[in-house]
Amino acid sequence: MRHILLAAAVVAAGAASTASACDRFGPYNRYDRDIVSVNLGALPFFNFGVHVHSHQGPCAETVVLPAPPPVYVQAPPQVVYVPSQPIYVQAPPQPVYMTPPPVYVPQPPPPPVYVPQPPPVTNNVTVVAAPAAPPPADDRPALLGIKYQPGANSSVAVNNGLEFGDAALAHNIGLELRLTNWFAFRSDWERRADSYSLDVIGAKLSVPTKVLSPYISASLSASQADRTPGKFLIGVVASAGLDLKIGKHFFIEAEARYRVAPDACCREVPQVTGLIGAGVAFF
Repeated sequence: MRHILLAAAVVAAGAASTASACDRFGPYNRYDRDIVSVNLGALPFFNFGVHVHSHQGPCAETVVLPAPPPVYVQAPPQVVYVPSQPIYVQAPPQPVYMTPPPVYVPQPPPPPVYVPQPPPVTNNVTVVAAPAAPPPADDRPALLGIKYQPGANSSVAVNNGLEFGDAALAHNIGLELRLTNWFAFRSDWERRADSYSLDVIGAKLSVPTKVLSPYISASLSASQADRTPGKFLIGVVASAGLDLKIGKHFFIEAEARYRVAPDACCREVPQVTGLIGAGVAFF
């Protein structure tokens, strides 16, 4: 028993604590006191206490100091690194050098080279080709011929022989349409001293030679004497002549004509005319 009490005292002694407190409320207001409390076991709330001493006196006032004003300390400037953005600067346009296309000048074709072919050999016999025939010459006459022929005219009668009248000057203008070297159509206007004749629808036949060509012709003839104006007599005129061709476009022509023409007494008296002249041909 003695051992149990001893242990409790030790525990009580070890668990005792002294506390000073200011009692502001209740019956102990404004008194300071010392309190000794003993805890039993490990239970903090099961204890008992003993007042050691107490005295009356005011409790110390609790002074509440105001909070100090906040002190603002300027923080050092922060260095913020902003990544730089790429700056695009438009470069000036680059010059474009264009090479002109090459100019091709066509080369003239080479001159043809004619290589003579050797003659064919057949059984050791050389066959020589005949030369090509030359193109036929253009011997077609000029189509249209115009001529002028001066000459003489006279009447003629056949009684006991040929009797010629007085000769007089005569002029002739003629037109020929030459179809071939040997055939042509012709028309003539013949003027005499006291009459004239118009020969139409005449046919001319020639010898087709190149230089000197004889010919004959015949035509219808309308004649009028100056004494009887407005009175025409239709007759026939026959001719024979000679053409001297000077190239294709010039000629000289001599001709003799025999025609039936009215006289002053309205009788048909034959007329003979000799003419020589020159002409030119076209086309």
